[in-house]
Amino acid sequence: MNQTLWTRFLIATVLLIMAGSAIGALALPPDPISQLPGFVLAVVLAIPLAYWLVYRGGLSNLQSQIQN
Repeated sequence: MNQTLWTRFLIATVLLIMAGSAIGALALPPDPISQLPGFVLAVVLAIPLAYWLVYRGGLSNLQSQIQN
């Protein structure tokens, strides 16, 4: 499947936000007021991490380190 970098960036961002939200759901109390800072933190961290993974070759570097 041929994806553009923009599509890969969006997919990586969504997956990282979902993972961060899941971790926040496990680590924080279940009320919405406590969950909101965890979600905001997941969004703030997911965007630069997705950029690094897609545009700066972070994903290929991780794959090469895993294979070695």
